[in-house]
Amino acid sequence: MKKVSGGVCPYVVNMVGCCTHQEPIALVLEYASNGDLLRYLRAMRKLVRVKTILQHIWTACVHVL
Repeated sequence: MKKVSGGVCPYVVNMVGCCTHQEPIALVLEYASNGDLLRYLRAMRKLVRVKTILQHIWTACVHVL
């Protein structure tokens, strides 16, 4: 489990706890469907930059017309 919570799986952020005393064994994981927060924020920053550039181009085209 240390391998999974230690960065091998990009969607598992943290292992909160586990229960191994009896069957069934249970794991409590913090899961992020978009990967880790840093990569998500960087991807969103790039997307926002592209949208901003496209909006500026569109605004300039509208003013010319």
